[in-house]
This record gives sequence, structure tokens and C-alpha cells, in this order.
Amino acid sequence: MKPAMQSLRRWCPVLALLLSACAAGGGDTGRGAAPAAAQPGGPPPANTAPAPGQAAGGLSGPPVKIGFIAPLSGPVAPYGAALKYAPALVVKETNATGGINGSPLELVTIDSPNNPNQTVTGLRRLANDDKVVALLGPYYTGEMQAAVPLLKELKLPLLPLTPAATHPGVVELNEWAFLADSSEERTVSIALDAFKKVYPNVHRMVVVGDSQTAVTAVTLRDVWPKVLPERGYAIVDTITFQFNTTDFSPIATRIRASGAEGIALSALSPAGPSLLQELERQGTHLPVVTSAHLQTVPPLAKLLGKTGDGMIQTFFYSPALADQPRVHEWLTQYAAEMRADNPSADSSDIGFACEIQTYDDASILVQAMRNAGITGSTPIAEARERTRQALMAIKDFPGVLRPKEITAQGRVTWDFYPLIAQDGAWRPIPE
Repeated sequence: MKPAMQSLRRWCPVLALLLSACAAGGGDTGRGAAPAAAQPGGPPPANTAPAPGQAAGGLSGPPVKIGFIAPLSGPVAPYGAALKYAPALVVKETNATGGINGSPLELVTIDSPNNPNQTVTGLRRLANDDKVVALLGPYYTGEMQAAVPLLKELKLPLLPLTPAATHPGVVELNEWAFLADSSEERTVSIALDAFKKVYPNVHRMVVVGDSQTAVTAVTLRDVWPKVLPERGYAIVDTITFQFNTTDFSPIATRIRASGAEGIALSALSPAGPSLLQELERQGTHLPVVTSAHLQTVPPLAKLLGKTGDGMIQTFFYSPALADQPRVHEWLTQYAAEMRADNPSADSSDIGFACEIQTYDDASILVQAMRNAGITGSTPIAEARERTRQALMAIKDFPGVLRPKEITAQGRVTWDFYPLIAQDGAWRPIPE
């Protein structure tokens, strides 16, 4: 989309508000889904009236606040840097189309660089001091383990940035946590089925990974030992390391000596990429299937180049979708937001850090608050409870990739695509 057209598109909702002062009523405040035109993420309505008591084209009164916890500093800052435009874009779109029932929407951001203690401190501040109605985040499973039990005490609804803490038993869920409809077994199985298709002659696997980080430890202990034998693979060895490991030479040597024909890997960055680079240095070239934890920024395929060729992983976005009109429009809009903040930002890899899923979840939250009929003047405890109930009623929400909903179990539907690394990029699995 050309810059001029991008700008015109952003101003259209405001112009529509000015031109429609005499049109009928504002947004739907019932529990059911609002008309598609009123939902952020879809095209803005051509004839939007201001909410009752609201000046045409303007918002009034105290804001409705939502919290955003993401890694914005330290070694994992690139993840937050890629994600932060998603809720910001939703806030901009929401305030251009009537806000939250006439009240402005405000985003309150907390930095938590994979630090559960920092997450707890930030969560309490958002709930008690900033009086947010709901929360997006945090990013990592360890942070979710610390945050989710507090939600019941704080009575604060939460939607996810990633599929963190979704494997059964990793965290005890409650009615305030609306996590992704996923599990480690599901994402690993999707990747492994694609791996079996691409590498039909591989039968002997070595399981390798980080046994210190909560979610990868679960995958190493419970998931690979279950899904590999189910698909006819023999596990010849299991090799573990710590999150902060930097010398992978003895691990790579042991992998080479194992007699394995393939590697099942579960690790975060930078440990995962460092291991694969050490294997390349030692001349060990085995096909790799990974759990969904190596969603690096920039994408791992780009970081590793030829070293990563042939690696398979489950993602929550596929580049095969980029030419679909709605997806193309969203990618263009997101890139414009990034470049407006940082002209040197590389926007070619948008989608691989859960940006689209985060945008959808933020948009779902906006729709729930609109459906709940809250404003900035609604007492905070009441606003949170009404939002929680409205979230449970979300069905057929027009997500960027496909319609989404919140299931009867309180799970947000996500999207899963197995991809293969080729020539420095993630690509769809060949048919």
C-alpha cells in the first residue's frame, strides 16, 4: 500500500465520525458479537456514529486501560521489540473508531525480560496502581507460572502473547487466564509429522535440549519420549544442558557419537542456535526437528543461513499466506508502524514472533470490553468482571489469518503451520 493511501485509510474512520453525527446509535454493548464493521482488525465502518454523549469525532472522560507485559530490555529484547506494535496498533485503531464505548483506550507497558519476579512486580503495579481492566502477556512460560496464580487474587483477565504455559500441568489455570488453545504435544506433533514426511528414512533420533527452562524441560521429559515412539522413532540418547550454556562442543561430540539419524531439539535462543552452529563446525549434518521455542528474532533460518537448512518447526504464521488480501494489508500496515518508529527496522520477517496472534488477542480484548458496555467511568472491579464474562462469549472473531474464538474451556484459538528452513528463510513444507 502506498504511503498516501496508508495515511488516507487511517484517517477514514475519523472522517466517518465527523460525517455521521446524525447516524443511528453507537457500538453494540450486548454480550454477543458486534457487527463485523465495528471490530478492530476488520475494515472500519463507512458510517460510524459517535457514542451517546460523545462529541463527533472525539473521545471523552477517563480512559479504559489495558496492560502489556513484554521483554523490552536485556538479551531477549528483540522479541518485545517485534511485538510491541501489535497492541499499539490496536489502540490506535480503536480510538479512531469510537474508543471503548466513547472512552479512550490507553496502553500501559511493563518490561519483563524473562524475569518472573519482575513480572509479578509489574503485574501488581498494573492491577493496583494503574487500574488496568485486562492484561496482554507476559511472554515466557516461567513468567506465566508466576503471573497466572495471581490473576484470581487480583481478579484481572489475561490474554496471551504466545502459547506460553499451555501444556497441561505446567501451570494451574483459573477463570481469569485465557491462554492459547495449544500444548507442547500439539505443536511438537505438527512439526514431527512434517519431519516424517520430509525425512521418511530417518528412524533413530537423539533428544537434545534445555532442561533448566520450565517449558523446554517439560518437552524433554514428557513430550518427545511420547510422540517419537508413537511415530515409530527409536530414541538413541537424551542429552540436556542449561539455559546459560555457552560451550556446546562436548554436547555436539556426544550427538555425533550417538549414531542418531536425526535430532529432536527443545531450547531457547541463544543456546539453540549456538548448538546448531557447533554441530556445523564439527561437520555433523543431521536433520533437525524442533519444538516451537526457537521463534527467534530475526528468524532462526536467517540467523543460521545454510547451517539451518532442512530444519523443521511449528509456527503461528506461514509466509504462504502473505498474498491473501487481508494478510497483505495487515503486514503492510504493521511494517508502516515499525518504520514510523524506527526507519531502519527490518520488516521483512513480520509474523514469526507472534505479532499477528498478539494483534488478534488485543483486538479480541477490545471487542469484549465494547460488548461488556464498560467505559472509563465503570468501577474497576466491575469492568474486569464484565470483561471476563464478555471474553467467554467471543465467537467467530475476524482474525487476520482466520476467524477465532474463545472456547468453553477459556482458550483462545491459535494458528499452526509447520515450516522448513531453506536458503535463510522459513518456507511451507513441500506438498
